[in-house]
Amino acid sequence: MHGNSPYICKRFGVSALVTLLLLLSGQGSKATVLRPDAVAYHAADTTSYPGIAIRNNLLYDISGALNIGFEIPITRHLSFGANLGFKSWPRFYMWERHEDVNAKWKHLLIVPEVRWWPGDEMYTGHFFGMDAIYTHYNVGAVKFPLGMYKEVRNHRLQGDFYGIGLFYGYSWWLGSRIRMEAEAGLGVGYADGEKFECVHCGTKLGNYSQVALVPKLGLNIAVGSRPNYRHGGKGMGETIYRVDTLVTPPALFLVRVKDLPEPQSVGDDLAKDHPYVMPMHKYRPLTELPAPGQDSMLYVHFPYDRTELIYDFDGNAPVLDTIIGITHLLQEDAAVGGTYISIVGLASIEGRQKHNIELSEGRARALRDYVMDETGLTEDQFELLGKGEAWDWFEAQLAAADSTHAADAAWALDIIAKISDPDHREAALKADAARYARISEHFLADQRNSGYIRIYYETLADPKTTRYNQEVLPLIRTKHYGDAIRRIERDPALRKAAAEDPEVMNAYAIAKYLKAVEDDILITDGKYHPVRESDYQDAIAEAESMLDQAAEAGSEAAEANLEAVRKYNDSRELYRRYIEQEQLNRNK
Repeated sequence: MHGNSPYICKRFGVSALVTLLLLLSGQGSKATVLRPDAVAYHAADTTSYPGIAIRNNLLYDISGALNIGFEIPITRHLSFGANLGFKSWPRFYMWERHEDVNAKWKHLLIVPEVRWWPGDEMYTGHFFGMDAIYTHYNVGAVKFPLGMYKEVRNHRLQGDFYGIGLFYGYSWWLGSRIRMEAEAGLGVGYADGEKFECVHCGTKLGNYSQVALVPKLGLNIAVGSRPNYRHGGKGMGETIYRVDTLVTPPALFLVRVKDLPEPQSVGDDLAKDHPYVMPMHKYRPLTELPAPGQDSMLYVHFPYDRTELIYDFDGNAPVLDTIIGITHLLQEDAAVGGTYISIVGLASIEGRQKHNIELSEGRARALRDYVMDETGLTEDQFELLGKGEAWDWFEAQLAAADSTHAADAAWALDIIAKISDPDHREAALKADAARYARISEHFLADQRNSGYIRIYYETLADPKTTRYNQEVLPLIRTKHYGDAIRRIERDPALRKAAAEDPEVMNAYAIAKYLKAVEDDILITDGKYHPVRESDYQDAIAEAESMLDQAAEAGSEAAEANLEAVRKYNDSRELYRRYIEQEQLNRNK
């Protein structure tokens, strides 16, 4: 015996007297008598949250111990409880007085637990749980089944046990308040106590501690503080339905509608992989050359001191083919409304500044003329800038120089910082012929080009998408459902989209559903009117059918709306039955 045998047959409990008192008592607010087929309690009340349960473990009773426990719902599927077992007398039952009975089994058991109910209704069907175990025990001369705890057959153990356990069970109803539970589980824990020679006295043999497995069995009789009229009501005549919460009109839900994506063009696809292709909204007028970066620019090179564009010079061919190919793709896509190309002409820092400005302008024009000849673009589709000498680019190259050229780069940067006039700057650099030769070879070779080229495009807007996003959705989001419906129905393109596009269909359907809710006399005036009810049901049936279609077509917003609509329908139906019964009662 490891001090945990009381856990074998423990479980929640209540004495017969407590059970009887609970059965005879009532809890909740004023009861209302309704027809047997009516349901007046709120959907979130007596079935989902059935109140406190008090229980007694019949198997634990066989051990001669008192046991009682409780359970409280904390969410729809989760409950918390605590269990107490107590036996302060040495014999099996408290009334035994036989001197020849040597067995002793005193103990105190405390077991808090958490249960998870996976079904739709708490306290019904399968459940899984986890609990903590504490036992203080004084046990000797007890024979447990299956050869367990052999130490207590001829000795007495006294101490404490701490453990945790997992269990599974099943619950079924016997009536509207009473039910049975069967459960089984296994725990593991740590026993710490003292060992004595004999049952009632004897010499202490020493201390002991041990890790032990603890089985768990229970057959519980449980009584609820609230009745559950889904169970046990048949054959009892007229059923009394208790209203434990105020029956109120159903609450509206969060509406989910989704903007239609703006139209996409081949330009959008090209821009993902080509940093020099940009949508028109990112356009900025050319003022100066951005920091060098081959990933965001295209470059076409020219021979020294010339403006003639040569197709196969210094790697020009693939770049020119890329420019022309991308431009053709943009021209062929009907979704592209226009193409615009920015070109910056450049020259190296070598030579006189005035000459280099003219040279850079000529190079920019040469590239523009080539693209115009190949694509048919007009001059007003280009932006040209003759940048002249690329000193800013040159400085960026020097600043990024590796360790091999760091000394030469630092020397050149110092001259550039001290001398502002470009021609004087160049003369100062060339004054040290050896250093300038190294710099010219390593840094200046790539500056004889047209500069940087970017291609801009404009994707045409879809009028239908614009009207839906900017006119229909704001009406729904501001609860002008009738206006949203009329806006869709009076626009042929939107009406067609509502029959084909799942997102537009979802918006149209939820607007029609909420318009019906807005006009619902049951909610607005608290009255049940059969004709108006029939009209309402027809309207929401049409809207739900459209939501079904939109959800099947892939609209996640429609799927979420459909779930919310069905919950609202259930809640409204409970309220409708309540209002209808109230009107019948007043007319009697």
